[in-house]
Amino acid sequence: MAPNDSFGDRDIATSAQPSPHSLRCWARTLVACLVLLLPAERIAVADVVDQSNAPAQPGGGAHHITVQSAQTVMPTLGCLTRVDVGLTTGNRGRGGDQVTLTVSDLYNARVYAKVTAAVPEGFDGYWRFDMPAGGVEVPRSAIVLDLRDSGKNVFWWRYEEGDPYPGGFYIFGGAGNANRDYVFKTYGKATCRAFSINVTPDPVPLVQGGSHQATISVARQGGFSGSVTVTFALPNGVTASPSTLVVPGASATATFKAGPTATTGNFTATASGAASGIEPAHDDFRVTVAGASGPAQVTGVSPTLQAKGGTITVSGARFDPTCSANVLTFAGISVTPTTCSAGTLTAVVPSQAAFGPTRLKVTSGGKESNDVAFSVARQPGGFSEISSQVLHRHSSHSCSGGTARVEITASGGDAYRAAYQRLPGNSPIGSSTTFHDSYTFIVAGTTRIFQSYGGAGFSGCDVGLVFDPGNSAGPRLLLQDLDNGATFKGSPYPIAIQVPRLTPPITQTYDPRFFRSPDGTIILAITAARENATGHVAATYFDKATGGSILTAVPINKPAGSDSVGNPPVSAVLNNNNTVSLTFGSQALSPIAIP
Repeated sequence: MAPNDSFGDRDIATSAQPSPHSLRCWARTLVACLVLLLPAERIAVADVVDQSNAPAQPGGGAHHITVQSAQTVMPTLGCLTRVDVGLTTGNRGRGGDQVTLTVSDLYNARVYAKVTAAVPEGFDGYWRFDMPAGGVEVPRSAIVLDLRDSGKNVFWWRYEEGDPYPGGFYIFGGAGNANRDYVFKTYGKATCRAFSINVTPDPVPLVQGGSHQATISVARQGGFSGSVTVTFALPNGVTASPSTLVVPGASATATFKAGPTATTGNFTATASGAASGIEPAHDDFRVTVAGASGPAQVTGVSPTLQAKGGTITVSGARFDPTCSANVLTFAGISVTPTTCSAGTLTAVVPSQAAFGPTRLKVTSGGKESNDVAFSVARQPGGFSEISSQVLHRHSSHSCSGGTARVEITASGGDAYRAAYQRLPGNSPIGSSTTFHDSYTFIVAGTTRIFQSYGGAGFSGCDVGLVFDPGNSAGPRLLLQDLDNGATFKGSPYPIAIQVPRLTPPITQTYDPRFFRSPDGTIILAITAARENATGHVAATYFDKATGGSILTAVPINKPAGSDSVGNPPVSAVLNNNNTVSLTFGSQALSPIAIP
C-alpha cells in the first residue's frame, strides 16, 4: 500500500457524535429521506474514479478511527478496485498503526472485502487500499466503507462539512450525519470479471435415459487470453461429460445425460468457470428432464451436413435398442439405422436421398418423434473435365457407363440432330435436339466462320449436353436430365464463343469447357462472356439436383496487362462445407455456396 496524495494543514475535531443507535438501524431512517444524486453518466473504463467527495468544501475536521468511522457510498460501476481515504496523524509519538478498511453492504452486512495496511506515523494525505484480486464485485446500491485502527489511536479520518457527497453520509460512533462526509475516493471498472461464460441451448432438453450436447462459450475481455476450466452443478440424476471441461478458445462442447431414474421437471443448473488468478464466472441455465414414456425424442444430428454414403449419429431418447424397430426418415427416404441404443442411432445416408436441407425424424416402436434440421451434402472432391465427352461432331456414341447413347444425324446444311436413347433397347429419352456445326460472326468488317464447333455428348450417363454454336438465336447450350428425360430449367442457355471485348484486332476465341462435380449433380461451363456482360469469361454452374437451375454465373477477367484471356488451367473443388472453389489460371475465385 502507498499514499498517492497529501493534505494541507487543517483543524482536528476530536469529539464523538452522541448516539446509541447502530449503523444500519440509523441508515434505514436516513435513506428514506435522502435524495441520492448519482453521476449522470456511467463510466465504463478500467480503474477510474467512480465516487468521491474530493475536492471537498473548505472547513471540517477529523475523527479518530479507534471507534466506528464509516462512510456510505453509491457505486455506479460493478467492480470496486481501490479506495483512497483521507488520513492524518492525530496523536504522535505512538508509532504507526495497522489500519483496516472493510467494504460491506449497507443493508445486509455482507462483507465484500477487508484490507489491512501498516500506515507510518506522520502520514497526512490519501492512503490507498487496493482491493484483492484486482477488484471485488459490488452492487450498484449503498455500500459502507468502514475504517478502524488497532486501538492505538494514532490516525484520524478527515471529514468535510456541508454535505460534499450527497450520495451518502458519514457515521461516527454509531451515529450518522447527512451534512458531513468523510474524505474518500473510490475507483472501479464496469466488471471485475476477465471472462464470462454462457451455455446453449438454454434450456438443455433431456429425457430419462437420453443425452444432449451443449456449447459452453467463453467471452474474454481486459486482455485475458488464458484457458478457463468449467465445472457443472446439475439436477439430480443428470451428469456432464466431461465433468470438468477446459475451454482454451471461444467455446467447447459437453454432453449432458439424464439417467433412467433422473428426477423429471424444470431445473436450474450452473456452469462455473475458473482461471488462475482471475475472478471466477458463473452462468445459470435451465435443464428440462422429461419422462421416459411416450414417443422417441430427437435432440440433434451429427454432423448436421453429410454427403451420401456418410454416417450420421442421431442423439435423443426413448429409441428402441433393436435397430429393426427404428426408422429414420429424411430427404424423401427412410432407412434403418445400423447401430442403436436408447440414446443414439447411427445410419448411412443412402444414394437415393435428395440433396439439400431437410428435416429428420425417427419412428421408434411405431411412435413418431419430433423432427430436426439436417442437410444432405454434395459429394466433396475435384471436378472432372468432360469437354471431350461433349464436343463430338457428326457421330453416335454411348456414355462411359454404357447406359445411354446419343445418335447424331445430318439434318441439312450445317444442321444436325441429336437424339438420346436408353440402353439396352434404344428407347428414346426426351425429345431430339437440333444443333449446328459452325459459327459465323463479323469482326472489324471481316466475316469469320468457326467450323466443327457444335456437338452433343454426356456428363456421366445422367446428363446430356448439346452445344449449338450457329442457331439463329446465337450460341446456346442445351441440357437434358437423362434420368427422366426432362429438359433442364431455363434450357437452352445463351452462351458465347468469341471474347468480344478484347482490343481489336481480335484474334482470340475461347473454346467452351465443361466440368462435372464428383457426384455429377453440378455441371460447370466456362465460356466466353457475352458482349454486354461483366468480365471476359463466365463460369456458370448448373444444378441437376434442382432440375438444372443456374446456381450462379461468375465473371472472370483476363489477366491484367494482357490482350488475351489465353487458355489457362482450370480446377474446381467441391468442399466439405458444400461450397465450390474455382481457380482459373492464377486467379482463385471466392467460393460459392451450393444448396
